[in-house]
Amino acid sequence: MFRPLVVIIGVVLATEVNLSAQSKTLKHSEGRAVFVIDENRQEWQGRLLKVSAEALEVESDAGIRTFKLAEIRRVDADGDGVGDGALKGAAIGAALGLIPTGFGASPLVILSNALWTGLLGLGIDAGCSSRHPVYHGPAVPRLNEAASRGRSLQVSMNVRW
Repeated sequence: MFRPLVVIIGVVLATEVNLSAQSKTLKHSEGRAVFVIDENRQEWQGRLLKVSAEALEVESDAGIRTFKLAEIRRVDADGDGVGDGALKGAAIGAALGLIPTGFGASPLVILSNALWTGLLGLGIDAGCSSRHPVYHGPAVPRLNEAASRGRSLQVSMNVRW
């Protein structure tokens, strides 16, 4: 009896943490190009202007459009900044400069490795521009007409511990 209660509490806490993490990611995407997929599975493109607890505003060629978060399936952002690629490359290069010399490398060797691998990381990150999700809306089951005319949707789940 205790195990199912622990599982339910864990799922609820994980959901709350996931929602707060999604809202932070969405908030950090302000000012960037986004792709909003609404509840009708229609995609809207534009620049994310403002994010609130209930809605977000997207500016496109047609003007500013407000989307309620409850009506959004997913929001994707277009790529990320290239600065993190440069920092990751520089950190890896500095570490690689330390390893062969047994942590006795001169600062010039470490700086040289960090510079070149930082530039390499910058180039790789700049060449990889792709869309990545920054918000997932709640899962909403779609019922076809046959199911909505008297048949009910049944879901079952079996969990073993």
